[in-house]
Amino acid sequence: MQCAVCHRRINKPAALSHGLPVGPRCSVKLGLVTPKPRLPSMGPRIVVRVDEDQIPLFQTEGVL
Repeated sequence: MQCAVCHRRINKPAALSHGLPVGPRCSVKLGLVTPKPRLPSMGPRIVVRVDEDQIPLFQTEGVL
């Protein structure tokens, strides 16, 4: 199945426009459905642990 607007392959149409299937992105752009509310960002998810013996990654002093 293809989106009637952008011709991308879709598994399940989000809406129908004049009887033709429309994908989720195009249906939001056309105003057929409202976008899903997203959770607020919690910040970066990468946790970096630095050992006491580890040198800094970008050492600026003492570099030749």
